Amino acid sequence: MTTNSVLYRVDPINDRNWEMALQCINMWADERGISDKATAEAQALKTLEEAQELYQAVGQAKAEDVKLEIGDVLVTLQIQARKQGLSLFDCLCAAYNKIKHRDGRMENGAFVRDKSAD
Repeated sequence: MTTNSVLYRVDPINDRNWEMALQCINMWADERGISDKATAEAQALKTLEEAQELYQAVGQAKAEDVKLEIGDVLVTLQIQARKQGLSLFDCLCAAYNKIKHRDGRMENGAFVRDKSAD
C-alpha cells in the first residue's frame, strides 16, 4: 500500500523526532486496518511474538537485527497503547516511576528486585 501522505515523506529517524515516528506508526496501523480491527489481546500476542524475535536476535549477537527487533516491539507497544487510549511515553514514565527506587541484586546476568520493596 502506497500513500502520498506528508508523514511518509518525513524521515523521523534522521530527524530524531519521536512524535513524528509515532504518527507514522499510527498512520501505518490505520491504513492496514490494525487500529480498527485488531483486538487488544491479539496485539499483545503480536508483542510477545516480536519479543521472541528480539530474544533470538540477542542470542545470535547480531546488532542490526537486535535494533530492528527492538523497533518491532516498540511498534506493537505503540499500537497497543493507542488502542488502550494511552500514550507510550506516559506508559514509559509510569514504569520508570514504579521502578526508580527499587532495590535488588544481579543474579545470573539479570536484575532481581527485592520482594520487600513492593
